[in-house]
Parts: sequence; C-alpha cells; structure tokens
Amino acid sequence: MEFKPAKSRSLVLKQGRVQDRFRFKIGEDSLPTVTEKPVKSLGKCYRADLTDKASVKEMLNQAEEWLNTLERSGLPGNNNQAGRQANIVVKVGEKWKPSGALREAEERLQHGDIMGTVTQGRLGLGVITRASWKEARAKERKGMVQKEIRAVEEE
Repeated sequence: MEFKPAKSRSLVLKQGRVQDRFRFKIGEDSLPTVTEKPVKSLGKCYRADLTDKASVKEMLNQAEEWLNTLERSGLPGNNNQAGRQANIVVKVGEKWKPSGALREAEERLQHGDIMGTVTQGRLGLGVITRASWKEARAKERKGMVQKEIRAVEEE
C-alpha cells in the first residue's frame, strides 16, 4: 500500500487559529493544506474556517436542487409533490443546553414513576425492574439522570 500525499491534507492550529506558513513534506511531495483543498468526508466538507456555515448553505442548495429536479422529472400523479409535502426540516446550530437536558431527564424519570414498569416485547410484567425516582437517594438519582440523558442522546 502506497501513501499518496496528494490525497492527504494538513492543518496547523496555533492558539485556535489556522496557520498556513508551515508545510509538511513526505519525501519530495508536500501535503496540501485544508485552506488549499478542503476535505470532503462522508458528505461533509471540512474547510479551514472550521465552521459549518458554508456546509449548511451547500446542503440547503443541494436539497433545493434535488426538489427542483424531482418536480421537473415528470413523474405521474402527485409523486413529484411528495418531496415538498414532506416538511423537510434542517436542524443546524442548535446548541446543547445542560440545564434543559437535566430538566427533561428528570421529567422523564418522574413520568416513568407515574407510568410504572411496562412490558417489552414478549416479556411479561415484573420481568424488568427499574429504580423508582421518588425512592432513590441523591447519588442514585444522579446516576439515573446520567443514564437518561445518554439514552436521549442515542435516540
């Protein structure tokens, strides 16, 4: 397997800012920087400014192009309107707020106390037990909240 410097990129950060004056070389070939050639990986473009603004604009333009192509395709029936009626919503730049996540997790745990244990699949009642929010001590509550927040983030 051969290393191809042209397919690699370099990025030097100094005090949180991109520095272009340093060049990395492998043999006689120098690695291009991210400012010269942005990196595209898994459909996302990484640029030197390290923000998502340009990527979001590009994605919205691609979605608009796709919807226009779908409308011009001449598909019979209302199939070409399906994309417009799908209510495409893009969540971008939404910052995670710990206080909101904490409150939501506690509310979910309290709601779980009210609902009680529910069945899962073919398991009967009482097979799966869960700790009660009301009866848990402070340390147990902390662990329960952490588990709940992780579960919400994985959904």
